[in-house]
Amino acid sequence: MSRSVNKRLRQLNKSGPPGPRSTQDPNPVGTWLPFVAAGLSGLLVISLTAAWFGGRSVEQAIETRVSDQLSAAGISDIRIKADGRNVTVGGVVESDAQLAAMLEVIRADPLSRRVTFSDVRVVVPVGETDTAVSPDALVVSWEGSAVSVTGTMSDDAALSSVRSTVDSVFRTVDATGLTIRGGVPAEEAWLGAALRMVTEIGGRLDSGTITINRGVISVSGEFDTRQERRDARDVAEAIVEASGLDFVSGLTVKEAPPPTHAEVVELQTSLDDLIAGKVVEFETGSDVLTPIGVDLLNEIITALEQFPLVPIEIAGHADSQGAADVNMDLSIRRAQAVLTYLVANGMDPTRFEVVGYGETQPIADNSTAEGRERNRRIEFKALEG
Repeated sequence: MSRSVNKRLRQLNKSGPPGPRSTQDPNPVGTWLPFVAAGLSGLLVISLTAAWFGGRSVEQAIETRVSDQLSAAGISDIRIKADGRNVTVGGVVESDAQLAAMLEVIRADPLSRRVTFSDVRVVVPVGETDTAVSPDALVVSWEGSAVSVTGTMSDDAALSSVRSTVDSVFRTVDATGLTIRGGVPAEEAWLGAALRMVTEIGGRLDSGTITINRGVISVSGEFDTRQERRDARDVAEAIVEASGLDFVSGLTVKEAPPPTHAEVVELQTSLDDLIAGKVVEFETGSDVLTPIGVDLLNEIITALEQFPLVPIEIAGHADSQGAADVNMDLSIRRAQAVLTYLVANGMDPTRFEVVGYGETQPIADNSTAEGRERNRRIEFKALEG
């Protein structure tokens, strides 16, 4: 079918924006959907799962599925409460490994969207009767300008640091659940990263939750666009990487019907065929498109319109001539210029992610003029969702 798309492009043979978008529906799926539902729309998953569980609510379905999966993983002393597709977790695990396994199980469930910890404790058995002292998770959860903070800190200085940070980000603070407990380990290893996360992510999301528990930071919330989510995730990962902690992302984008795998593959094939032997051309050293670049983008728009549900990554690349930071900046600006043109010609901005790789991903030899020309490029990657 990708060949037919390109045939249509040649038949159109025009440089202006294409006609109305396709309203193509996704392909039907089999009756075994609940076991592979992650690839379908949230609405379809909810309806079929409710039927699968004999008419019980979606919340009960999530609670049953997750509880069964945790039990199978040897994690039984956990409370699962679902509200819609948001999951709240409480209870006790016996090790950091169990905590990490629990997070992976919940994240992998196709029905759950946002995960919030509520009084999750790691209690490590020592001998037959002794247990190690462990703090409650630090949970920062907000809606608009109002935030609630719960958890146990080792001393007043740590508690004051948390309170000062949330006061600087949010207007209304409920910290009645933030307490000091004797014997709790000091927070030096993770507190700085946690507070930076609150400052950075708290300002990007209308509502969200940040949880810090036994060396794991999890962040959840919903963005309007894929680009906003990508930017926030990059910031969060940079904070966590510098701290040495583990990171679990529950950052999502407002629901849209996901594409089928076949649609993703077909669109990618069409895009690859279109740009084979060509480049999205810019004026030398700038992010201004040339007429040749505009003509190629008009063909790409026509291909994109055949599959309006498929998200796209627009990636800018540069050669190695000049300073690396200058090349990185130019690659980002050129990718952004492509997005600006696509949106100005009717494309939905929420389906795109823009990224610049500078000179870090060459596909040819930068020591030759021909190789450098190939490395200066824009790539389009069709995404699963």
